[in-house]
Amino acid sequence: QDKLDEAWKVADAAKAKVDEFEAKVATISDEAVARDKELSEKLAAAEARLKEAEDREKAAVSSASEAAAAQKDLKDKLEEAWKAADAARSKVDDAEAKPAVASEDIG
Repeated sequence: QDKLDEAWKVADAAKAKVDEFEAKVATISDEAVARDKELSEKLAAAEARLKEAEDREKAAVSSASEAAAAQKDLKDKLEEAWKAADAARSKVDDAEAKPAVASEDIG
C-alpha cells in the first residue's frame, strides 16, 4: 500500500509538472500571438508610410517634370522674343541707313 501511495504521489507530482508546463506553453503561445499581431500592425503601418512616401515622391517627380516643361516653354518663348527684337532692331537699322544712302545719292 505504501508503494501504491508513493506511486500516486509521484504520478500527481508529474501531472502537476505537466499542467505547469502546459500553462507555460499556453502563456508563451498567447504572448507569441500577441507579439505577432503587434508586429503585423507595425508592418502594416510601415507599409502605409512607405506607400505615402512613394506617392509623395511620384508627386514631386511629376511637379519637377511640370516645372521643367514650363521652364523650357518659357525659355523657348524668350528666345522667340529675342529673335523678334533682333528682327525689329535690324529693320530699324535698315530704315535709319536708307535716308543716309538717299542723301548720299542726292549729294
